[in-house]
Amino acid sequence: MALLSFNNVFKVYREGDHPVYAVRGVNFTISSGEFVAVMGASGSGKSTILNILGLLDRPTTGTYKLEDIDVSSLDDDEMSEIRCRRIGIVFQSFNLFAQFSVVENVCTPMRYAHVPPAIMRARAEELLGKLGMSHRLSHRPTQLSGGERQRVAIARALSNDPPLILADEPTGNLDEKTGEEVIRILTTLVEGGRTVVMVTHNPAYEEIVDRVIRLHDGEIVEDRPGGRGGRRA
Repeated sequence: MALLSFNNVFKVYREGDHPVYAVRGVNFTISSGEFVAVMGASGSGKSTILNILGLLDRPTTGTYKLEDIDVSSLDDDEMSEIRCRRIGIVFQSFNLFAQFSVVENVCTPMRYAHVPPAIMRARAEELLGKLGMSHRLSHRPTQLSGGERQRVAIARALSNDPPLILADEPTGNLDEKTGEEVIRILTTLVEGGRTVVMVTHNPAYEEIVDRVIRLHDGEIVEDRPGGRGGRRA
């Protein structure tokens, strides 16, 4: 079943009188439960596509449908509501709040979703426990290793139980061993039924995803099964 789709999506910026095409006529459909890697050189349009998927930006033209809703046509408040409840984002730089504890960071999206405090706290502790972070609940992000911070970021992305997880170079600031642990966590999420779209430069990850979408100059130049997709077939 399709979870999301892009239909002839363009994103155009302007530099003075000149248009700059970040994304050019992109079309794809991603099914529920797929693990998709979006790849390409710097400037190929990967981050722009991820920002549109995460409702952090809008297409200039074209449509983006999420769960059959044309989210590209919604107003800012409606987009924020869907982003809060239906999308979890994991950033390369973690983007944790330094002034908050680990458990408070995970609770933050649930506050915006108006989850009752007792349920919110229990949910945060449950997620952190599953990710091996129960012993760090009261710590601040600056007291954690890079891998621990990314685990907290993943728990935060999962806090409102979204069907779609977006990961922007989630291992880019991690050593190889810790990066492999994060990839295992993302793979487990897919096995549990979530959809994960991951922007990455790492060609080794082509073997662990269902599908590889490769971009060049804002256009899709390759859309093929990854190693996991071939094994599942």
